[in-house]
This record gives sequence, C-alpha cells and structure tokens, in this order.
Amino acid sequence: MDKTEVSEAKGRVTLKDKAKSSSVAPRLLSVEEAAIYTGLSVGTLRNMSGRRPVRWTKETFDAEIEKGHIPAIPVVAVSKTRTFFDLRDLDKWIDMFPRIGALPMEEEMA
Repeated sequence: MDKTEVSEAKGRVTLKDKAKSSSVAPRLLSVEEAAIYTGLSVGTLRNMSGRRPVRWTKETFDAEIEKGHIPAIPVVAVSKTRTFFDLRDLDKWIDMFPRIGALPMEEEMA
C-alpha cells in the first residue's frame, strides 16, 4: 500500500499526494530534482547556485566563462532555508553555454 492509499484509507488525501498523481509537471524543482534534470550532482548544483539575485545577459554570462568562472544558477528563495530551481531558468542557463560542434539552427538549414 503506497502513501496515497494509506492517506485515503485514513480519510485524508494531502495536496502532496494529489500532486504526485497529477499530470501537471512542477515548475520549481528541489536540488535533487534539478540534479536529475540537468545531469549534474547535488553538490555541484549547490556550489553553482547563487543566493544573491542573478540576472545574466549573454554578454555578462560570456564574460564569466572567459574569466574561467562558471556563472551561478539562479534560484528561487521561498524562505531563508528553502530554495528551488526554476525549470525555465535551468533551461536558459544551459542554453547560454557555448556549443562545441553545434548543429546549424533550423533557420540556417532552410
């Protein structure tokens, strides 16, 4: 019997239980979920996440890489101790890295 079945048997269904059975994908990810999503380790993500506000532009991002730094990953701080990674920020952060042997863009192929 899983946790949802136990909760239902007791007459309670928590919001977390409903979310697990929902087809809605979460936008905010825990560090463990973000590690799975990006393929990076939990420790690497913690070291690379910024607790200060980060707003990267292509120029400032590239300048950090040229200096030999890996730019901080923005996080959503919902409290002093709880931070999450926004799925959209992770995608943007990954997309800003230079590509080696990149494939041509769709518009270049037309």
